Amino acid sequence: PPPPLPTAVPPARATPAEDRAGYTTKPGIIPLRPLGAGEILDGAFRSFRRSQGSILAISLIVNLIAAIPATILTIIGMSRMLLIDGDRVTLGTDWVSGALALAAAVVVGVLVSITLPVFISHAVGEAVLGRAVTLGQIWAAARGKLWRAILLVLLLVGVALVAGLVIALIASVKQLQGLAVLLFFVYFGVGAWLYIKVVFATPALVLEDLRVRAAIRRSMTLTKGRWWRTLGVLMLSGIVVGIINQVLDVGLGAASRAVIDLIMPAKSSTATPVAGALAGMLEDAVTAPFVSGVIALLYIDARIRSEGFDQVLLRATNPGWH
Repeated sequence: PPPPLPTAVPPARATPAEDRAGYTTKPGIIPLRPLGAGEILDGAFRSFRRSQGSILAISLIVNLIAAIPATILTIIGMSRMLLIDGDRVTLGTDWVSGALALAAAVVVGVLVSITLPVFISHAVGEAVLGRAVTLGQIWAAARGKLWRAILLVLLLVGVALVAGLVIALIASVKQLQGLAVLLFFVYFGVGAWLYIKVVFATPALVLEDLRVRAAIRRSMTLTKGRWWRTLGVLMLSGIVVGIINQVLDVGLGAASRAVIDLIMPAKSSTATPVAGALAGMLEDAVTAPFVSGVIALLYIDARIRSEGFDQVLLRATNPGWH
């Protein structure tokens, strides 16, 4: 089997990136040099082709497995919370259990957002070196790191929930509601800042085989001085995803509705949410790997810029080069 993506961290280089040997080398989806935003987005798209369908396949599998319980929970939640009688919609009497079912559906979605980047980070790392990976290789490389990724997200979500609970408790005191409003805005501002600071934790966990705390520290280090650039590229990827979703909505929405109409009565109250969930699952299967690929390439670009990682990659693709 081919050697894994190099993880050794060389000392920072004083030589400007453009003067390094191998500056124009492109063994895989990106050139081995500091990347522009367009090259990162292009590389994320190229990783699909390089993987020979493995990335799309793993995304479809993960999203399909999650879509079944998420759709069931959503239908249960909506049916408990809302009573639909023709065009008349009223609040159901069992809205508490409905809200819990919808919350469980959200948890399923969060689990997808945890697991998929683990698989995609490995595939993109191999694609940078010009290697195609099979579905079996992706699973073999990533399965041992899934529990660490889940622990990572649970830790971050736990911190966010505790902070949100504290603000909710403050807001429950009438005299402190003004303070709660201020803390609410601070909460979202700090949350956005923290998200960017830890966004490289999953690629670091996968590609450097780090533990959770080490991966968080690594991400904090790599995003130092790059917060705004990282945010900007992620916002660009969000715009691209929005455009893709708009295009896919036209075809997938009609196709999924036609499929559901063949399975269940057209007037069924669950037909519309099921069709929407199916279309959403297919859209996520296409767009979620793209966003994960952008994050993985941003991580690699940060290492190239701060650690001369391009030279490590160059030696990996050209063993005779020194």
